[in-house]
Amino acid sequence: MADTIETIEPGAVFKADGVYAVKSEYHYPDGNSQCVLLASGEYAHFSRGNATPVEISHFSSALDAERAARERAQAALRELDARLASGYTSLTWEQFLEIRAIIARGLGEYST
Repeated sequence: MADTIETIEPGAVFKADGVYAVKSEYHYPDGNSQCVLLASGEYAHFSRGNATPVEISHFSSALDAERAARERAQAALRELDARLASGYTSLTWEQFLEIRAIIARGLGEYST
């Protein structure tokens, strides 16, 4: 049995009629689920309503990989900071700052 908007859980990301959307927990007065287009944030309206067939999109593995990379980068920044604080001198200050900046760019921000 194919998934439909009606059968998937709120919060599920799906593709239907060629567009990606997320199902909200809210419903219209006619009983159809409210969905939001990922591309624009606008409400999505499907001609078959809750009976629209959907293909579930599984982003969790990609998000897990991104989260793990971010955690490794944060750990590397903490280690560099700790080595500098303890007087580690195998790196020049400029080398340290350059490495730290590369890692921080990979994080998108510096946070520990």
